[in-house]
Amino acid sequence: MNINNIAEINPKTAIDHLDDDALVSFIPMSDITNDGRWRGSDRRKLSSVRRGYTPFAEDDVLFAKITPCMENGKGARLSNLSNGVGFGSTEYHVLRARSAEESEYVLQWSMFKELRSQAANAMTGSAGQQRVPADFLRKYPVFAHEPIERIAVGAILRKLDHAIEQTEELFVKQKRIKTGLMYDLFTRGLDAQGRLRDPSTHQFKKTVLGLVPIEWDETNVGTVSTLITSGPRGWARYYSNAGAKFIRIGNLTREHVNLRLEDMQFVSPPDGAEGNRTQLNLGDVLFSITADLGVVGLIPDDFGPAYINQHIALIRPQAAEIISGWLANFLASHRVQKWISNINESGAKAGLNLPTIKSLPVTVPRPPEQQLIANILALCDRQIAEIYDQVLKLRRQKAGLMHDLLLGLNPVAPLLESIETSISS
Repeated sequence: MNINNIAEINPKTAIDHLDDDALVSFIPMSDITNDGRWRGSDRRKLSSVRRGYTPFAEDDVLFAKITPCMENGKGARLSNLSNGVGFGSTEYHVLRARSAEESEYVLQWSMFKELRSQAANAMTGSAGQQRVPADFLRKYPVFAHEPIERIAVGAILRKLDHAIEQTEELFVKQKRIKTGLMYDLFTRGLDAQGRLRDPSTHQFKKTVLGLVPIEWDETNVGTVSTLITSGPRGWARYYSNAGAKFIRIGNLTREHVNLRLEDMQFVSPPDGAEGNRTQLNLGDVLFSITADLGVVGLIPDDFGPAYINQHIALIRPQAAEIISGWLANFLASHRVQKWISNINESGAKAGLNLPTIKSLPVTVPRPPEQQLIANILALCDRQIAEIYDQVLKLRRQKAGLMHDLLLGLNPVAPLLESIETSISS
């Protein structure tokens, strides 16, 4: 059978029972996520949206039909609509399950990667204005599950979606906790008892970055470093399938100071001064100096031979006085990032030179306090990383089950209990 057997495509939505002052939900593209969720709550009078927008009903599934929204997976199942009616972009196809209990099943088919890929290939129209035709959805073949199985498949995949949502929310919460903690640690620091300094009992002084504990020294990156340099140009010709790691801006992230190594490039570097100058050591701090300015990375233990490209500065802290983990997090902190933003507010092409890096202000506590701060933030990063790994695990589980269940490759009934056990563990 095909999707048309389980859902109407672009059906009419009754609105005649509402007067012009009735409030209805308004659903712009920006309120639809790439993973099947509607996150908005905007309500408008019917009179303001009844022309120029598409009406939707409760439990309708939206499928973005225009590039690039369709390619990004934009779509959602609607619920809790004001007065049971919503309005939104005309660039959606509407899929209305022929049985309301199967609307989740219809959503899962509409988000299926293989369907989306074929929909992209079926787009028609002029360049830049291509759209998925409605007939593609009407004729798209789906596995002939029994009605009870369709309900079960939707329920299983929705359980996983819910688990992913909850874990993502925890991930966001932990990042917010770290952001607040970083602000406190780099403005108040920790006293001899390991507690945040209280302005009512401790002295603070003014610096170019704002108030800091009176015990902290005011200096700059150049003073606390033994080497500041940038990567060589033109090393693309030394790319290889193995060898030394070659760190690029894509390997840095604003989430934390740990490197992202999923997309790693390798090089076979040439002999000579350029290679010696830019080879990375344990504890080196990396700092992006073009495009997305000020993204920070830290070279960990046992990283092995590695180099940077020309878009990254290498900052080598004075080992006796500066803890690398502290400096990396300090440079990623709100005050320093705001300083960098102010430097580049002129609207010129984004870029920082090495003298500017050397002049960046730093307010420095004594090494034991630096170490304590670095340890606290490293623990935060480990907790965040563990939660993110759980998100990735659930997403992989969802993708695999989605493929097998929708295509009828796995029996449905035995999975209901096993998926509940998996999520709870």
